[in-house]
Amino acid sequence: RPGRAAARGPGLVPVAEARRLRTPRTMRGLFYLPELLLCGLLCLARADVIGDGRSSVASTDEFFTTMDTDADGQVEEFEIREAVAAFGSDGGATKVEDIESTVEDIMSRMDSNTDGLLSDEEIETYSKRIGAVLTVSAVAEWVIHGLQLPEEVGELFRSNSVTGYDFAELVEDDGAALGHDIGITRVVHRKKVLRAMKMLMTGVGNVPTTPSPFIPTIVPGSCETMELQWGRSQGRGFNVHKYRVFRRTVESV
Repeated sequence: RPGRAAARGPGLVPVAEARRLRTPRTMRGLFYLPELLLCGLLCLARADVIGDGRSSVASTDEFFTTMDTDADGQVEEFEIREAVAAFGSDGGATKVEDIESTVEDIMSRMDSNTDGLLSDEEIETYSKRIGAVLTVSAVAEWVIHGLQLPEEVGELFRSNSVTGYDFAELVEDDGAALGHDIGITRVVHRKKVLRAMKMLMTGVGNVPTTPSPFIPTIVPGSCETMELQWGRSQGRGFNVHKYRVFRRTVESV
């Protein structure tokens, strides 16, 4: 409250006096400015760190700014369409119908108030949903199997406790943190991860359809060998490059 004195002690001055200070005040040989000291403490307490398990509002806002190419405070369908077309230049959605279908999917997934526009709040909400789904293990598996990068690259994400909450921070400055924080040394790997993270944050991509038909067959004359056959899975504009087969252990009763 203006005019009310704070408790006095070493390094403390009344609140009213602190607010009137405009130049540093020398105290015991040090320059001291209460407002700067307080701001510094708050900034340290709220600093965002890769692997802290929370999303960075500042980084998410920065990502929104990159999508809002006309700087009108909202992301319109034509801006999303441009982003999707750019992503599609590497084996993704390049046909007009695929791009339009992808834009429709993005809007249905992210445009919560169905006004045909994406606000910074809607993008932040979607970013938090990514964080909740992509755990440390899920991100590492996604890098190894989804992006088909070497296992050691995926383990870099695991050792740094990267989750989906960190994506906004990692795509800043053209993915600089992927190198100096995560430790990805090869430029081609950083570019691939950067592109994929931006795609996820933009809402591009769908869960592929379930392979059908799926036909398991026990190999004749063997009780331990099984042959698996399945139909092609569809990724709706983005090719499915890899299938993983999991074996579930069933304990005998």
